[in-house]
Amino acid sequence: MLKSGTMPQGGLTHDAADYGHEEVTHPVLGVVLNVYCSDDPLNTLAGAFQDIRGPACQARVLVVNDGTDQPWILPNVIITPSSSSGADNYQEELPKGVSQSIDGSVFNSAFKDVAMNKLDGD
Repeated sequence: MLKSGTMPQGGLTHDAADYGHEEVTHPVLGVVLNVYCSDDPLNTLAGAFQDIRGPACQARVLVVNDGTDQPWILPNVIITPSSSSGADNYQEELPKGVSQSIDGSVFNSAFKDVAMNKLDGD
């Protein structure tokens, strides 16, 4: 309940601790961990349509430089085309997700003690 005594609409409330990715107010640098195509079950846009095909691909991104020393994950980043795109000139260039270490060292999928510049993702 608000101080005015009214109830806020559910869609207008959120807990900043649970939705930190919505508070991004400046560009950040990250490594693409996973790419979810438009019909992937992990693509949150796909579930919004009856044919289970979303309008865009999404990525899970590990933010490595946002002005702090703490890496964090953006879970559903929409991948936009690199130039204008439409029905007559559709194009898509998907980034590559992380699959291994480029120097052959052991790849820890939890990213604990991993040098970000040694990951093979875009």
